[in-house]
Amino acid sequence: MARQVNWNTYASSFFKPWSLSLDWAGQTDALDAIHTKRILNPIVLKFSQQVFGLNSFAMYFLAKGLFFAGCVSVVFLLLVQVVPLLFAVSGMIVFLFVPAHYIHVLWIADGGTMCYFFLFLGVLIVSAVQKNILELGPRKQYACLLLTLFITGWMGIKAKESMLVLPLVVFLYSLFCFRSWKVAPLKFILLNITMLIVAFQIVPITNLNAAAVPSLNFNFETIGRLFFRNYDCGYDNETVSAFFSLEHVWPVSVARTIGFFILWTTVISSVFLVWKRWILKKNAVMSFWNHSLVQICGLWLIAELPFLGMFQADPRYFSGTMAPIIILTVRLAYCATKEMGRFWSLALLLLWIFSIGSNIYENIQSTLSIRLILGQKFNYLLETAKTVLEDIKGEKVDNDLEVGEFYARIKDGSHLNPPIKNYVFYANLGIGYDGWNLMPFGQNSLEDFKLHAKKGYKYYITVEELDLSKTSDVKQVDIVDGINKDSFLEQLLYKAKKKYPKKVKIYKT
Repeated sequence: MARQVNWNTYASSFFKPWSLSLDWAGQTDALDAIHTKRILNPIVLKFSQQVFGLNSFAMYFLAKGLFFAGCVSVVFLLLVQVVPLLFAVSGMIVFLFVPAHYIHVLWIADGGTMCYFFLFLGVLIVSAVQKNILELGPRKQYACLLLTLFITGWMGIKAKESMLVLPLVVFLYSLFCFRSWKVAPLKFILLNITMLIVAFQIVPITNLNAAAVPSLNFNFETIGRLFFRNYDCGYDNETVSAFFSLEHVWPVSVARTIGFFILWTTVISSVFLVWKRWILKKNAVMSFWNHSLVQICGLWLIAELPFLGMFQADPRYFSGTMAPIIILTVRLAYCATKEMGRFWSLALLLLWIFSIGSNIYENIQSTLSIRLILGQKFNYLLETAKTVLEDIKGEKVDNDLEVGEFYARIKDGSHLNPPIKNYVFYANLGIGYDGWNLMPFGQNSLEDFKLHAKKGYKYYITVEELDLSKTSDVKQVDIVDGINKDSFLEQLLYKAKKKYPKKVKIYKT
């Protein structure tokens, strides 16, 4: 779809607020998003296709690889400002292997990766702006930082609406530092005006009416699920919170992502710091909060909470939230080990090393697991559609673009050939996807199949075995195993696990 939009449309949309879109109420509509809203990812994909052709590696590298590497790098730059290098590297590695990242990193159509890069970069720039304000830095430096922050915010908004977190962080920090406004009131005012302009890219003040404003569906329970115990979200279900469980469950919550050992090591470290501050009357607690970037990260975490409660409890939504959580946790680990006596400091440091090591070990396994899950889904869709298309055309199809347009078409009126769902009676790929189904389960008998075949629905796709002994009208066309033959990683992982995906059978009448 991105390649079909001309550059003039993208240029126009880049300077037009989301809220001018007439389809504001349908903000997830794919065509409208590509034309007027989440345009940064399509722009990069279109550029890649025009320069490198339909090269999947080039598209992935430019749209995902670079931006995710940027996310990890910026988190490291934030960490080195608040902790020594060794702690910063440990925190960066923990962040790198957060499994929730890879739900959007491995999905090339998701603009979340780009958005998070600009969000993290924006927080880094905000910390530099704050330093300039409080230290009465040069005006030219302030102007350059403010312009860079505006461009960063604008680019992030054009990637995904999650970028609204940045203006909220600036607003909260301005309230938090309200007494400091007298140092440079004009600089504070300009900073907030800049972020207000960025925010109004999304907030529909230009098209404000009852039909235009989307429903937010805010739910406190969703925040609780995403933080402590999640379930029914398309992945594993947590029966017990990670605070009280060592079970290997795919990390569908923040607590499970952090893991049992880091959670309780954090509790122990917090108790030590509070003990030093309130019982022994030392300034240990203040050493945790007395860095301005730590304060910003604390407010950043607060700013993330409303957005977590607005949508479904999908783990990919706390991917960005993990950045301030990890920065604050690493800062706590540093302060706790620094403030203890020699013996207790060493003991706590060893506990942190063990906890971080176990976290990385568990999350690497979960990261590889999500790679297999998403790869399996894509392979099922692509290979099944390719088999059906080849059977319809009666010839081999080597063009992945043609296959993609066949199974994932958007109704934009630009195609004359019908999509795959016009040919499929029933499809059960074993991945919870029913976009090709004509009939739901229970109405998918072979008798019904034969009846609808007269209308053109000639294919029956399922992971189950069909009993064809009593019919001669239905035959098996092919079998799809869900494994990418060109991926050495997939084949190696499946061989190591000794567990292979179910095979999808394609039948025809």
